[in-house]
Amino acid sequence: MLGATLLVAGCSKGASVSPTTPSSSTPTPSSTTSKAPTTTTTTTPIELPEPVAGTPYDAVAQWISKGAPVNATNFHSATSQDGQKTDLGENVAFKTPSGKTRCMTSNIEPGTLSCLVNLTNPPKRPAGTEGNWVGGWTDFNGQQVTVGGLHGDPGPFQSGDGNPLDYGGRLTFGDFACRSETSGLFCANTKTKSAIRVSDAGIEPFGCLKETTPSDGSGREFSC
Repeated sequence: MLGATLLVAGCSKGASVSPTTPSSSTPTPSSTTSKAPTTTTTTTPIELPEPVAGTPYDAVAQWISKGAPVNATNFHSATSQDGQKTDLGENVAFKTPSGKTRCMTSNIEPGTLSCLVNLTNPPKRPAGTEGNWVGGWTDFNGQQVTVGGLHGDPGPFQSGDGNPLDYGGRLTFGDFACRSETSGLFCANTKTKSAIRVSDAGIEPFGCLKETTPSDGSGREFSC
């Protein structure tokens, strides 16, 4: 009896079983790439101011360079008042739309731009000079500008006038670049870094040009 009781008690205890823990999986977060929005910047061209007295040469030359380029082949001839057309070869001839300034290069003085300007107040004939005085005759060779001179004949202008250089247009030839505007004709000499504005109001120098005592036969003079 005692042995049977002990056997039953031992069997009733059984074995303890640990509960099964379900496996858990951690989801992998999805990766997203965000792109910065693309922006487009529009740059507005800076409008350069028209040169005034005292403007440095570089600013004058840059302003002239912003003029609309014209074809120089349209300015290699001149037409006289009677309609006769003369081929000028490599030389150029042009005038402002108003007709108040007429310019030309020639083989008479190579490297010089000569202009006839209808000056409101041209320089007076120097005392003690004789001959045909032309107060608006202006010669610009880069190193020097003379205004007014003694000219017994029309020189290169005997061929007549070149085509008009429209306002806003830029003509380049040799060492020169000229831009026409209603306020005057602006011409720069890229070799000497000098420039002038030509209008009926007078001649305005820029760069190295400074007014000096006129040499014999000229009314005003500017030199580098």
